[in-house]
Amino acid sequence: MALLQEELEAVARGDAPPPETWAAALAALPLALGADGVLVPLRPTGGAPTGTIRWRAIKVGVLARLGQHRTRLGHVVTRLQHRRLVAVLGDIEALSPRLWGEAVRQGIAHAPQVVWLSDGGRGLWRLFEERFAGHARGIVDFDHAVQQLWKGAAAWLDGRTTQARRWCGWARHRLRHGMPDGVLADLADA
Repeated sequence: MALLQEELEAVARGDAPPPETWAAALAALPLALGADGVLVPLRPTGGAPTGTIRWRAIKVGVLARLGQHRTRLGHVVTRLQHRRLVAVLGDIEALSPRLWGEAVRQGIAHAPQVVWLSDGGRGLWRLFEERFAGHARGIVDFDHAVQQLWKGAAAWLDGRTTQARRWCGWARHRLRHGMPDGVLADLADA
């Protein structure tokens, strides 16, 4: 904990933590990172099932290099490599310096491509803007993007649910298969 505290103080001063060393092939892979929050039940007496459960927020960040893998059937799929997790019992402000420090250690400044993937939570996107926007491209995860599409379709088509469902199904398919241009054109024309 003392070492972690020293590293956090160094990050707060603007000093970079020591970089992790790895093979050149791994360093050449894109870096994906993101964060989310969960509520977990904790009991006041550790290790004993007594006392009133207290729900606490945990913020989690993940960093991984994205490599390619060939399956037995010959399909090429993306696979997470060199994963690192950062977690705190607390809020986004507690996660921010730890996640940034680990991103620097993982070579965010030198990665050929950096992607921030997260849900639509305002606090997480504030974290992205404050810490990562200068290095990464932000992407809303698929499920949350589809939720927003449905909200937009319902508003755009003014309660015509059959049309909204049809359009949303088409848009979801296009997004799933990496073809957002038609979706964006429809939304721009709405």
